[in-house]
Amino acid sequence: KTEYAQQLIESLPDGSRVIISPDSKISYDNKVWNKERTIQLEGTAFFEVKKGTKFTVKTANGNVTVLGTSFSVTSRNQKFDVICKTGKVAVKLYKVDGKESILLPGDKVTLKADSLAFDDGSEEKPNPVTWLDGVYTFDSQPLSEVVSELQRQFNIKISMNNDLSALMYTGFFRKNKLEEALYSVTWPLGLKYSVDKSGNVTISK
Repeated sequence: KTEYAQQLIESLPDGSRVIISPDSKISYDNKVWNKERTIQLEGTAFFEVKKGTKFTVKTANGNVTVLGTSFSVTSRNQKFDVICKTGKVAVKLYKVDGKESILLPGDKVTLKADSLAFDDGSEEKPNPVTWLDGVYTFDSQPLSEVVSELQRQFNIKISMNNDLSALMYTGFFRKNKLEEALYSVTWPLGLKYSVDKSGNVTISK
């Protein structure tokens, strides 16, 4: 389990590796690992899976199944996306008729209206796992979700009026300097931010 602003790299019993994003949790049963490589995930993590028996990541939204590959999974509340970096990934939602989406390197699926939206990127620009490099991207996401990610990555508290929460943001911020990240989020929306002496942030019109 990781706290706000904390990222961990963990090795699994078979030598597979997991990079766990801030405010995320994984769990598995070590006793049956050799027979059943299954992990429960809450939050965001990147998996580098050693070849072997079936490897399954279970989340509240759906399952991701592979044999040997590397991929990123995010599952928070109603948000669910999977990006395949190498190998082949099968993604299956709980709420639909059981159809699987097969992802190849550079492919991405995102949960939208109880179905998976497929994005194969392009040969020149496959979908990258940007958060591994400290870059957090958003495509028409409510400002409330962006603020939650800022709080998660910088371990800060952000206040704003409820009428700003539903503003849609497209862009990115980098996890290096807080003020640069805040500017990257607020400026395109015509908003302002302030940071008090305790480090608390206020976003306003």
